[in-house]
Amino acid sequence: MTEQQQTTNPTPTAPEATGGESNEQEPFDAERAMEKIRKTNSENAGLRKRLKELEQFETAAKAAEDAKKSETQRFTEQLADANRRAEEAELGRLRERVARRAQLPDELADRLRGNTEEELTADAKALAALTANAQASGREERRRTPDPSQGQGMALNGDPLEDSLRAALGI
Repeated sequence: MTEQQQTTNPTPTAPEATGGESNEQEPFDAERAMEKIRKTNSENAGLRKRLKELEQFETAAKAAEDAKKSETQRFTEQLADANRRAEEAELGRLRERVARRAQLPDELADRLRGNTEEELTADAKALAALTANAQASGREERRRTPDPSQGQGMALNGDPLEDSLRAALGI
């Protein structure tokens, strides 16, 4: 600071220092202004550093919370999956039991529809009636129609078989 500046304003009094506002306008003091700027900049740098630290803590806290939430969600999903599998197994055993009572083949047990024993029993009765009708009509059909693989009275060895194969194949 130069001597001329010191003589002009030897002891500047700021309104903050006196505790009140002054109606007099103070002359500009560059050194004092630079000191305030440096002080404000250092405070800002300290606050920025503290903000970065707090942001890191916030990120770590969120990651821990997400990990905890993820673990909870994972356990919830595993529990729901286990419950679903248990219900499916229980329903499968119920289907098999109802199918046996209705004297249905084991292959048809999976085709039964319904979620309760009453629904499954009603479906099993309907399916048993259909399979009984199909089996009865199949037996009648087999009696009426001769089996074409029975040879139709021709010899199974020798020339007649060979001749009929050659004729059929066009050889």
